[in-house]
Amino acid sequence: MARRACGSTRVASIAVYNNVRVRTVLCLATVVFLFSACAGSTTSSTPTPTPTPSTTPSMTPIALSPNNNVSIPQNVSTIGCSLMPGAQAAAGYGEQIQFQWSAPTLGNPAVGYEVYAIKSDASIPVLDALLDTTATSYTFTECNAFVVDRNLPGWEWHVRAVDAHGQLTDWSPWATFQWSPCRLSNGTPCG
Repeated sequence: MARRACGSTRVASIAVYNNVRVRTVLCLATVVFLFSACAGSTTSSTPTPTPTPSTTPSMTPIALSPNNNVSIPQNVSTIGCSLMPGAQAAAGYGEQIQFQWSAPTLGNPAVGYEVYAIKSDASIPVLDALLDTTATSYTFTECNAFVVDRNLPGWEWHVRAVDAHGQLTDWSPWATFQWSPCRLSNGTPCG
């Protein structure tokens, strides 16, 4: 499997999961190696404090989890994915991120949210999902995909709300996360 650099080529899809319409935009290079961002060096960023829900009224949602550079495991067999057959099984089961945020407490009620995730030194997001739901969480699962070791640190995401009139709030402050190395059951790196 060849790795391609992320250019301006994107794949967009719209799907419905549990009555929630999700628009996802992915760089083509992420199809096999999800979150293998397309940039040079990676550096570890200083962890930021985890935001806590506030009683102070807010016009924007607050990204709660993942945050503070928490490490997301890869190749977890319980995320609902099966291994690919033969040599493709080296990609592992995949990965899953549970994004959680608080709803805005001022302004018009939210009828949907946009969730955006990117490697801090990449130019194309790995996730740009427009959710038609009032729920304040979203689980992103990508089967048989993994992040290569050189791209484990330096991930961030944020969220914004949309009201019934199509008005968007400002983006929440960035929240940070990183990936744990992807390892197969025999200890070898995924790939």
